[in-house]
Amino acid sequence: MLLDGGLLIEAEGAQPEAPAPKPVAPPPAPVPFEKDIIPDFKNKLRRSKGELLALKNQLIKTLQLQGALSSFQAQEELGLKSCDWAPATLRRFFSELEDEGVILKQGQKRGTRYVWKGMSSQPVHGSPRLVKRGDDDPAGN
Repeated sequence: MLLDGGLLIEAEGAQPEAPAPKPVAPPPAPVPFEKDIIPDFKNKLRRSKGELLALKNQLIKTLQLQGALSSFQAQEELGLKSCDWAPATLRRFFSELEDEGVILKQGQKRGTRYVWKGMSSQPVHGSPRLVKRGDDDPAGN
């Protein structure tokens, strides 16, 4: 049926109705972020070396993505806001990373921010190669 200027006119050789759309499968459940998963180590009095290493690696990944973090921001990003032990542990992690030379510490007290410098784990291509000249080299001056 066509509607032309307010009048309802039936067209000759009208097309059949379109087939009903096929039902769409519901989207898969979203995978929770690591910070959404509450591991049981957050409630323990002491954490194992493996758990602390995993937490430090998460901190490094977050620093790489964000570029710079304060201790408070790191607690939020890692889901440690409710953990009493988190500030001291994060300060220790930040100190270790600063000693390794991968972050810079800027500011004091509550204004302290930790800025990611990065690591030079890959060799730099095209860097000059130093070669020791012999005594008989004419260009050696």
